Amino acid sequence: MRDRFLTPAGLALLAVALTLPSVGGGLGADDYFHRMVLQGQGPLGASLSPTFDLFSFVPEKLRDTMVDLGAVPWWSDPKLRIALARPLTALTHRADYLLWPDTFAMQHVHSLAWFGLGVALVALLYRRIHGTAAVAGLAGLLFAVEDAHALPAAWLAN
Repeated sequence: MRDRFLTPAGLALLAVALTLPSVGGGLGADDYFHRMVLQGQGPLGASLSPTFDLFSFVPEKLRDTMVDLGAVPWWSDPKLRIALARPLTALTHRADYLLWPDTFAMQHVHSLAWFGLGVALVALLYRRIHGTAAVAGLAGLLFAVEDAHALPAAWLAN
């Protein structure tokens, strides 16, 4: 029984079960910015590409508008630009808003599915690089229950 529990699928299920309470979490922090961009709302959302600008928190072309709106402090560097290139992640967010634009629980389930897949892939990697199944299983277990994974798994913007 213990051997089945420490399989990549078992570890993925454990990790997802531990983060399952996040399904009822709704939106928080950057999720509201993403919603605005993905739905093309507001003065910023209508100006940004949902695929290429979703993780552009201070795009160069909108910095002055963001200062006027109070989203960026007036005293910030005039050349301030904060943008991350995450097109694959942006595509998963676009899929969420195409399939479940107002059902945040399903967006959380989708996020947890990716998290579970990541845990399973790490557990498979541990099996490949460690000499014994016991060591790989323990390493996979420690990865699956690592509390630092809870926030990224539960937060939609991640």
